[in-house]
Amino acid sequence: MLACARLYLLAAHPVLVSRFVRTLGYWPNPAVPRRFHEKMLWRKLVDHNPIFVTLTDKLAAKRIARTRCPGLAVAKVLWVGTEPRALPVSLVTRDVAVKANHSSGSNVFVTDGAPDYMKIVWRAERWMARRHHRRHGEWSYRNVPQVIFVEEKLILGGGDLPTEIKVHAFAGGIGHVWIADTPGRRSRTYSADVRPLAVRDTVNPGEEQELPDTPATRALIRKALDVAPRLLGRLDYARIDFMVAGGRLYFGEYTLYPGGGYDLWLDPTLIQRAEALWDLRQSHFLRRPHRGPLRLYANALRAAIDTAGAALASDPASSQQRATAQ
Repeated sequence: MLACARLYLLAAHPVLVSRFVRTLGYWPNPAVPRRFHEKMLWRKLVDHNPIFVTLTDKLAAKRIARTRCPGLAVAKVLWVGTEPRALPVSLVTRDVAVKANHSSGSNVFVTDGAPDYMKIVWRAERWMARRHHRRHGEWSYRNVPQVIFVEEKLILGGGDLPTEIKVHAFAGGIGHVWIADTPGRRSRTYSADVRPLAVRDTVNPGEEQELPDTPATRALIRKALDVAPRLLGRLDYARIDFMVAGGRLYFGEYTLYPGGGYDLWLDPTLIQRAEALWDLRQSHFLRRPHRGPLRLYANALRAAIDTAGAALASDPASSQQRATAQ
């Protein structure tokens, strides 16, 4: 059953599989995923949790964040619309952020009226014409409402504070935390117990790009770690993104496919920890009932995960590796 499932998934998604091999350098087993990026591919192809669509919807995610964590700050939305040319001119003469609800990286930050109105409209029209899910197979974007919205522009960071904090949260615990001062091109990685790790990342790999470790930064990380499990809810994994403005933590967004599913980290222990914490038995697909071939596949996959877990538990070397990763 598992061999048939692997052949089917590889044959049914040749473009995604080809991109996976070119990017990561190995052939995946999307039917019985063991490695972190294989599990990400499995999420794209198999685990189509309806809540993923809601969480990917940036406006809906704000509402969920307010419900789950009422004390967490959320940037105020000033306007929502489906027609970029209906964007009020008066809004973009001040400092605001113009964003697409249905895609990643589609933002314009307006400062003192720049860029000008027509440049903003032109970019928004391009966003509205784009279907974000197609390139990397990020399933959850497919049914997100295509709208443009304007929100207050936060003055991020300041001094040695990060502008963003990203928490890799699993049902089994926290993987690691990545913080960045994006304008200053500085970053740092922390453990789940808020220890700065002596590792660099692919975004800012140089030692001179290390963001200072300060008490204020650690306090913000602890706050993020406190609310991340509540924001995660019953998901098996999500990267929970926060912003820092005025020394205060703001909700950013849910990221279900970091890096389009190809998020790379320089340190192998971070990958090992993520693989150990990401338990697919907590996924939507393996928690809901199935019929027919899907039921056979789900049972076979669950048995394979149980067997692999038992083998790891009985292997002293693997136990030592997991302890080192933790």
